[in-house]
Amino acid sequence: MRYPLLTIALFHCLIVLSIQVTQQSVIRRESDRPESNAQKKSAGKRLLIYSGVSQGYLRIVSRKNISANAKKDDPYAVIITDFRKEGITIMGEKSKLYLCIHRKNGKMVAMTSPKIDRKRYYCFYREDTTPDLYTTYSPVDKLTWKLLFSRDGYPRRANNTRVDPKKTIFLKDVISNKR
Repeated sequence: MRYPLLTIALFHCLIVLSIQVTQQSVIRRESDRPESNAQKKSAGKRLLIYSGVSQGYLRIVSRKNISANAKKDDPYAVIITDFRKEGITIMGEKSKLYLCIHRKNGKMVAMTSPKIDRKRYYCFYREDTTPDLYTTYSPVDKLTWKLLFSRDGYPRRANNTRVDPKKTIFLKDVISNKR
C-alpha cells in the first residue's frame, strides 16, 4: 500500500456516510409510517339516545348494567354509533362496551367486541326512522326483534312478541366530536 493514510481516510468516510444514510432511512421510515388502525378508523357518531318510553337516555355501564333511565349529563349515556358493512354498532363511550342481544333469549348484554361470539349474540343493528322522526333499532339478523325498554328504563327481551310499537322508539341527540 502506497497511501495508507488515504486508504484509512476513505474507509472512515465510507463508514460515516453509511451510518448517516442508515439513520436517515430510520427517521424517514418513522415519519412515513402509516397511521395505526385505531387512528384510521373514524370514531363514529357521538350520540345521546333518548328512550321515548322511559323518558331517559340509554346508558351502558357494564356487561349486565344496561338501562334507559340516565340523565343527560351522565357520562355513561354518551353512545358511539359506528357504521360497518354488517350494520350499525352501538357502543358506550366510557365503558367501551358494545350493546348486543342474546340470540336465544333476547336479553341485552354488553360485549367488549361485536365480533367475539356471533353465534350467540346479535351486535349489529339496522336503524329505521319513522315518519315522525323517531328511530327504532333491530338486529340485522333478526329484523322482527327490536330494542325496547320498560317505563322504568330496564331492558325488555327483544323477542317479546307482544311489543307495543311505542316502546321501541328512540330519539337521537347528536353531540359534537370535541372531547
